[in-house]
Amino acid sequence: MSTTKLFFTFFLSAILCLAAHQARATGLSVCLEGIVLDAVSGLPIENAKVELGAGAYTCLTDRSGRFSFTEVPSGDWVISASRMGYKTADGVQVTVNQDVPQRVQLQMEPAAIVLPGQRVTGTRLDYNLFTSPALVVTAAEINEAGFQDLTQVLASLPGITVNAGYSTSGTPQVTITGETGKRLGITLDGVSLAEGIRGETDLSVIPLAAVENIEIRRGGQWGDAALGGSVRINTRRAFPTERVISVNYGSSDQRSLSSAVSGMAGPNYGYLVTAEDVGRGDTYTYAREAGDDSVRANAGYRLRKIYAKLGGRLTDNWDWRVSGLLHENNRGVPGPLSMSFPVAAVKERRRILTADITGVWHNRFSVSLRSSASDFRTHYRDSLTYPMHTQYDETAYVLDAAVLYSPGANSPLTVSAGGEVYHRALQGFDYLASRQPFDEASRTTDAVWVQTRLRCPADVSPWLGGGHITGGVRYDRDGQTPSYWAPRINAGWGWGRPRVLNLSAGWVRSFRRPLLTSLHWEDAYSHGNPVLEPEKSREWDVKIEIIPPRTNLVVHTRFFDRAYDGFIEWASGPNYIFSPVNLPRAMVVGREDGFTWSGFGQRLSIDFFHTLMWATDEAPGVYQGKSLLYRPKHAYQLKTTVQYRGLNVRLEARWEDKQFIDKQNTKWIPPYRWFDLFVRQMIPWNTVNMFVSLRCENLTNESAALRDGYPLPGRTVGAGVELHF
Repeated sequence: MSTTKLFFTFFLSAILCLAAHQARATGLSVCLEGIVLDAVSGLPIENAKVELGAGAYTCLTDRSGRFSFTEVPSGDWVISASRMGYKTADGVQVTVNQDVPQRVQLQMEPAAIVLPGQRVTGTRLDYNLFTSPALVVTAAEINEAGFQDLTQVLASLPGITVNAGYSTSGTPQVTITGETGKRLGITLDGVSLAEGIRGETDLSVIPLAAVENIEIRRGGQWGDAALGGSVRINTRRAFPTERVISVNYGSSDQRSLSSAVSGMAGPNYGYLVTAEDVGRGDTYTYAREAGDDSVRANAGYRLRKIYAKLGGRLTDNWDWRVSGLLHENNRGVPGPLSMSFPVAAVKERRRILTADITGVWHNRFSVSLRSSASDFRTHYRDSLTYPMHTQYDETAYVLDAAVLYSPGANSPLTVSAGGEVYHRALQGFDYLASRQPFDEASRTTDAVWVQTRLRCPADVSPWLGGGHITGGVRYDRDGQTPSYWAPRINAGWGWGRPRVLNLSAGWVRSFRRPLLTSLHWEDAYSHGNPVLEPEKSREWDVKIEIIPPRTNLVVHTRFFDRAYDGFIEWASGPNYIFSPVNLPRAMVVGREDGFTWSGFGQRLSIDFFHTLMWATDEAPGVYQGKSLLYRPKHAYQLKTTVQYRGLNVRLEARWEDKQFIDKQNTKWIPPYRWFDLFVRQMIPWNTVNMFVSLRCENLTNESAALRDGYPLPGRTVGAGVELHF
């Protein structure tokens, strides 16, 4: 990076820090601060809503459960804390004195419908994922930051990279600790979004206005393809009265129009409807190594999506939800720079219908029942030299159920069990050749699982703390590939009240089935492999988290070691026919560390994250010990946020090491540095809250690529307006 760019970056960071310091110096000193704790475990509660004077002043607790207020008039106030899954802590009297900061501690008891050890949103039972620590992004955080789509949300999180639509497929893809979407379990309300042709997930499908929270877990998870982690998108279960309209426009003719409406249709029924229309021009500008700007063609797209959800209560302990999603996408796919002709234009349509019932039975059992049906159609149209027209149709049906049992509210033991049935059918047709690349291929999968959790009902002592241990096993079969047993165990312990040190460790086996196309595809240049076996992985990890008292600082590090057996890779065979094969062994070993700090009354926050990873081919032969493709050894991320009087300024920086693009490790994508700046200002206007946003991505106009021959855009700017009624 040049001296000018370094100076510019540090100068901007200094201005942000100075603004935060000046905000404090102008009288915005903290007059009330405190912490919110779980009354049973003594653990801090993150994202609890703290209110003064029946909502006159509000804030959210941070990761250490802490909160603070400024500019509150002196006098007696009533303070309360609330969060889904807990009883509201209210009626607590505090006296505010502007000259003497007051401190308060609030304790919240788990609600009757929430059983120990379970993570819930409303009455959602997160039955098979609650053992591994999750990074959770709430709807409140999404609205506060002014994110426009899911790719921006995920790209801002530590250890996550998003290829925002400039890959070979043209769809946004997410990478967590070196693993791409093909080896991540990405779900919407528990239903997998991975399509069966490439195994990828189009992140543009998700309507951001309907999201309640996003849970990201690193490392192997249960379920097909979740070898490297999971991204679980949960939609809203409550229906607050709200009207939102958003308009955005930016470089390369990027534009979007979205709206959302939600409310109650009666005392027991609610609704949510969202609609989006997003597009971009046919070209985008990228920065070349020489410094001049060049244009890529065939990069335009137009997508439209509508999401609707209805829900209500059956009884006091049971509720229901029904939702539907329609997503249409017309896009060009720019080919690699080495080719001189457009590769393809793609038209896609996805429809998803989901219904679920959740509730509590006899005050001991939490029950979740869910069913889903979806179809996905993809139409490829190549041009010029090879004018091919190919269409794929995919249908899927899912039915799953789960039960969690706890003997009592303070019982140290919980047991959960469940099962699912998943059916997928895929068919392809080549109109030009009047033939099918493969006949209809289908797969029906069923799985059952059980796990138990034992925890300390209360801390051993204020300093010794408490912990838990969880173990379980899952069994999957499909009749086409070998059946698979996936055991796992996880344990954790925390010291201090509130916690000052947390230690957790886990071990899990995961798997990934071959795609139906990998098994059955056949054309002139590639053949499927019907005897292809699933990928299998074994992973252990250890995480240490340190929370120094009264510092608003969280420091963490995580060590992981993942071994693959049967790693699937396409390789050239006789007569240059490509076919997928199983590699005997591959390894991914590394460390993730970072810190989060907030100060000046939570008006300034800094997040830093570093990944050190060795990903190598361990199969005997000439490539043994060579690095796996597209897995950088080092990756850094830094995010600085300043908030003041409705103004939100966020500067994000990331740097990734070189990435090898051939198995001999003789060619690579050079390292890149990337800076994004986002500014959002709230402007109250009568009964309407108006938000004005500005953004500048790739601030320093760096030449960068996440795949060989597919450069990312150069500097892009945009602006938007959002109205909340």
